Amino acid sequence: MLEDQTIVTCLGGLDPKYANVVGFQQYSNFDELCVLAHKVEKKRNSNLSNVSFKAFTLDPAFDKGSFNPPSKPMIPYNSTL
Repeated sequence: MLEDQTIVTCLGGLDPKYANVVGFQQYSNFDELCVLAHKVEKKRNSNLSNVSFKAFTLDPAFDKGSFNPPSKPMIPYNSTL
């Protein structure tokens, strides 16, 4: 019974991206759960290291200048004065 509580606590403490994968796998005891969670984490991290992240750069074609708000509030022209 204590091992079941430990397993539930362990699953609850895992990062959700790992817990979702581990929760659908078969394991019969806490040791197997730990090995499985480690494998999933290692696999996910190795997949992330293979991805190259490119820095976001703004295409100059889309740079239409910047918005400069007026320095003084504009008063609408009233032709009835």
